[in-house]
Amino acid sequence: MYESCKPVSPESNSEGIHYIGYWLLAIGYWLLAIGYWLLAIGSGCTNETPDTDSPSPYQSVWAELSPATLTRPRTAGTLLGDFHTAADAREQNRAHDLWADFLARHDPADGYFEDAMQARLVEWTRMEVVRLNYLRAGDSAAVARQVEKMQSFALE
Repeated sequence: MYESCKPVSPESNSEGIHYIGYWLLAIGYWLLAIGYWLLAIGSGCTNETPDTDSPSPYQSVWAELSPATLTRPRTAGTLLGDFHTAADAREQNRAHDLWADFLARHDPADGYFEDAMQARLVEWTRMEVVRLNYLRAGDSAAVARQVEKMQSFALE
């Protein structure tokens, strides 16, 4: 009647224990593989190659320091219009082109400025181009140093 409850000798049941052990080992490896897969998905790993053509986000220090509620002239070809257009650029390559256009148009070749505002905006633009070059190179320490210079210049 109670034959199924009889103790089993290790020799007679060793094959069943190994069989269960293999299943437990296989399940453990399977769970481990799923865990690594979930970890990879959670950390953002993908098999996709990075998109190097996507635009790099950008915000000028001027745009960070000046309130967005200020009216900014947009007349192309004017000192303030060209400056604010470049300052409000949202992509690094576009910003670089706009700052370069500003300097080409408003930085006097002879070094004589019409007034102090032109001199300050040209100097600000030069600093912004340096900062932008550091951003494009990925040098965060140099970017931070340049931002400090620009913030000091803004307070002068």
